[in-house]
Amino acid sequence: MGLGSLQRRFAAKLREVELVTFDVFDTALVRGVARPEDVFLHVGIEAKARGILPCGLLEIADFAEARQQAEKEARRHAWETNGWVEIRLEEIHARLAVHLELDESRMQALMALEQGIEQAHGLRNPFVGSLFEQAKRAGKKIGFISDMYLDEALVAGLLEQAGYGGYDFLLVSSTSRETKASGSLFKKVFDTHKIAPWKWLHVGDNPDSDVKRARSLGIQAIHYEKCGTHFKTHPVMGRRASQPSLQQGTLEAGLFRSIVNGLIAARYFTSPDATTRSVDSSPDFWKDWGYQHVGPLLAGFGSWLVHEVSRHSFRDVYFLSRDGYLIKEVVDRMLRPETGAKHAVRTHYLYASRRAFNLAAIENLDEEALDFLVSGTSRMSPRQFLARIDIDIECHLDAVAKIGFSSPDEVVDGAVGYGRLRALLRELGDIVLERAKSELGALKQYFEGEGLLDGGHMAIVDLGWHGTLQNAMDRLIRRMGATTVLAGYYMGTFPPAKRYADRGQVMHGYLCEAGYPETLHAAIRTSVELFEWVFSAPHGSVCNFRSGVTGVEPVFADFAFESERWGAASAMQAGAMRFIDDYLAIWQGQTLPIVPPEEAVKNFHAVLVRPTSEESMRLGSLQHAEGFGRVAVPRFIGKPQGSIWNPLSYPELIFGYRNTFWRQGYLRNLLRKKLS
Repeated sequence: MGLGSLQRRFAAKLREVELVTFDVFDTALVRGVARPEDVFLHVGIEAKARGILPCGLLEIADFAEARQQAEKEARRHAWETNGWVEIRLEEIHARLAVHLELDESRMQALMALEQGIEQAHGLRNPFVGSLFEQAKRAGKKIGFISDMYLDEALVAGLLEQAGYGGYDFLLVSSTSRETKASGSLFKKVFDTHKIAPWKWLHVGDNPDSDVKRARSLGIQAIHYEKCGTHFKTHPVMGRRASQPSLQQGTLEAGLFRSIVNGLIAARYFTSPDATTRSVDSSPDFWKDWGYQHVGPLLAGFGSWLVHEVSRHSFRDVYFLSRDGYLIKEVVDRMLRPETGAKHAVRTHYLYASRRAFNLAAIENLDEEALDFLVSGTSRMSPRQFLARIDIDIECHLDAVAKIGFSSPDEVVDGAVGYGRLRALLRELGDIVLERAKSELGALKQYFEGEGLLDGGHMAIVDLGWHGTLQNAMDRLIRRMGATTVLAGYYMGTFPPAKRYADRGQVMHGYLCEAGYPETLHAAIRTSVELFEWVFSAPHGSVCNFRSGVTGVEPVFADFAFESERWGAASAMQAGAMRFIDDYLAIWQGQTLPIVPPEEAVKNFHAVLVRPTSEESMRLGSLQHAEGFGRVAVPRFIGKPQGSIWNPLSYPELIFGYRNTFWRQGYLRNLLRKKLS
């Protein structure tokens, strides 16, 4: 039954009854894991981290299995010795303590930990919550009934925490040893509240204990199908969730995957249209998309950064613009005292760009400097290449002609074209070096003001790739006479970064390091530009620095396409940060685990390699340009120019495919045009 139909049935029956009761777990409350038993993995990981479990006693998987076995044994013992059909948490942990050879204090600590983690995983079901509020407004008597081994006081606390207040009673089987499954807990309500069965409406997820048993007693019952079921059967998210990771997973990977799927199910698959809603049809497409696909990536990258910063005891961490804008926000939230962070860190947002730092770092026009000055994939003219470093080519037309360009606006292409461009830069070498020197002074003032020249060890954080920005910073700091040592932390670094690491620069990548592992390197290369779009910021690329009224300030490039690009990115980032908040709530007060990178990138990579039609259209229609000074040649990320039905456009389409930023999206959009 669809939840929309359920809502209508509930409203109709509400008029007929006096009492409404709700099941608690998987109905009024949903857990932040895909499977309830995955909570035990969470308990085991945290118990090991806290030293509750003796070191080396057993693996986390063994603990989870032992916890489930202890529950089975406790149930069997309770039935065989006392005829009880329900048990209590302390009885489970007494059995577990025997298995694990724990003393009384460790057993109590382990049980308290499980209760705390259950509390962290107790999330309000917004759909069932709306039914609860509807029943309250109608003036009905309301109760909660649960077959559960947790203490009734703890369950009451979970309900209160989730915003369920003002109900009339709560019955938990662990208190009375009576259950819904046997019918005795329903009968207890009859005896206590003297209600006629046909005047009672019960809502729950278990088809046997909540529906069949209730109806056998004459109670009107509605089956609520749990959100996890809707999530698994969803044509897009269910398929993506079932796809294997890029590398073989670990238990930590399995727990993270369970939490990701559980949080997505809890937030998006409890609503009345969960069975039919497409990920593409949401009015909040970008927010929902950010929550489901970008949030997990940020959780993984952010927790890795927090661990690395703490492990190496960095006092100051600099997040380089623009990519560092979103990363800093994630890390700042993870470092709040309430998250359990133990290391005091000062985070800084440092305005930076390849253009501003690399140009100012040039002392000699050697091959490495020329590599930087001619870098990029955009097709540009000598005029544009020189404009990137603020040199007016109109003042040097003789040099342009001498080198062999037909005009300053000739498109530079091929080995011959780039050879001429390098020759032109050498011809104008003194002017290029003067330009670099003129920008060094303001940049030194900026570095001084930000504390980068104070000496000591500092960390810088950026999205990554080739390591040129860190190399430029290191050269600038040495040239400015400081002894500061930088360590770079990145989403990933590509093979060219190895040349800087070989020179002694410290560079670490989360997804990949110097292109290894190859599977994760390839995942980024599927569309580097979409990774970069995810980490957009609400300001333009930094061109250079100048002295202003309040000190040294960055000068930003201003491009027309940036407004639309940021509009989508800001909504997407809002959804992703909502995921971060939900994820941190699951780990409240506990040490954030390092997320296996293949799990963190899993949902995002699924979009890159197999986008839906709507995703390919929306993402492919974003414009991207290599941020380099005031010159940009924007191109669509994956939007074909031309029709597959028009043979005359085939050469343009083939050229577009070869040069697109996202080939999978480009092909999907070609298909969209064909179908439309």
